[in-house]
This record gives sequence, structure tokens and C-alpha cells, in this order.
Amino acid sequence: MTNERPKQMLTPKYRVSYPYVFSPAVDKENGKETYSIQMLFDKKADLTEIKNEVRRLAVEAFGDKAKNAHFPFSDGNEKYNEDPKKYAAYKDVIAVRASSKFQPGVVDGKCVEIISPNEFYAGCYARGKVSGYAWKFMGKYGVKLNLHNLQKMNDGEALAASGRNPADDFDAVESDDSGSVPDSGADLFSSSDKKVDFEL
Repeated sequence: MTNERPKQMLTPKYRVSYPYVFSPAVDKENGKETYSIQMLFDKKADLTEIKNEVRRLAVEAFGDKAKNAHFPFSDGNEKYNEDPKKYAAYKDVIAVRASSKFQPGVVDGKCVEIISPNEFYAGCYARGKVSGYAWKFMGKYGVKLNLHNLQKMNDGEALAASGRNPADDFDAVESDDSGSVPDSGADLFSSSDKKVDFEL
């Protein structure tokens, strides 16, 4: 291991998904409250700098075992194929997760601070500063991206929290003045991130 400071990198533009940047959410991997974001990159986006840094950190930390490490990149089509309606935005993209125990700063295109989730939301477009770090936990190991700051680039079609169009979930009903409530049901989903192979 070297004492080289983590390299901060500016990402290309991406579509925002699952932004926990104003308040943290419990991280499924470690049970701790964490700020995080899913960055949905077009497959033509130039991620060379980020991939090279992740590769460097993996080899530096794990040597020959680096090829079996976990990485923050996943093929969006895997989620899309699970449920095309819920994960419509994941079709033909590279999904990259970044997280931090500290709240990231968020600004608009003029570098004015954004404090409202209504302005920085799932579906808008942004870029950010990230850095990589190696990790080990309960026999697993890999490289993650640390989230520093974010800049909103422009608006986009908002992604519903469930990713579904409400019109797809319900049938039209007649108005009922009796006060009774019709039977209803809801799908329950359980999914885990699937990692895409990352060649060293």
C-alpha cells in the first residue's frame, strides 16, 4: 500500500437514480446510514479515468486476487430485465454507485447551492467528484467510489420512487359513495445489486 492521496475525479454527465444526498439511507451491506447515488451512464460515456483508478487501487490492495474483487460498476440491463417497468431507466446503461458517510455538497449549473430534493431528483442529469478506495469486510473485498460533491446539469423526466407508471398499476373504477374501500393488492419486490464483470 502507498500513501498516495485518493485521486478525485470528475465524472461524465449521468442520469441520477436513487439519490440519497439530502438525507442518508441504511446501507444494505454494512447496516450504517450512508449518503449515496446511482449514476446511470450512457454506454458510450468515457469512464476510462475512473476504471483505471479502480483497477490501480485493486491491484495495489489485493495483488493477484484483484481479479476476484467487487467493483462499483454494473450492467443496467440486468436490472432492466428483472422488471422493465420498474427499472426502465436502467436499459442500456452502466450503473455506477458512489457513497459517503458525509453529506455531499450539491450545486446547480451556476454553482448555487441546492438544498431541496425537489430540485435534485431521480431523473435529472448531473456530474460529480468521486474518488476510489479499497475495502475488506467479512471475507469479501473490492473497490468502492467515495462521493464528494455533485452538480446538477439539467432537468430530466422524473423517475417515480417505484419506477412505475401509476396508470399501469390500477384499473379505472367508478366513484363509490358508500364509503367502502375496494380490495387492492401490491407487488412486493426484493432485489440485490448485480455486479458486471470488470476485466483487469
